[in-house]
Amino acid sequence: MQTIEIQTSDNQKLIATKFSPTVPNQKVVLINPALAIKQRFYYDFAEMLSNEGYCVYTYDYRSIGLSKH
Repeated sequence: MQTIEIQTSDNQKLIATKFSPTVPNQKVVLINPALAIKQRFYYDFAEMLSNEGYCVYTYDYRSIGLSKH
């Protein structure tokens, strides 16, 4: 699991998390969270997909979870 900071054009910081597989299958999954749901809610699902070979990204929208300032 790796934390990624994304700087927006209006100087806001969004936080994403990358789940890297041990044995990659060359496929990527982006988990778009439900409105007002923190990315942490999806970590178990992301970890399961990562164990199946997918590179998985989760993120928090502005003012939610790790992207709250």
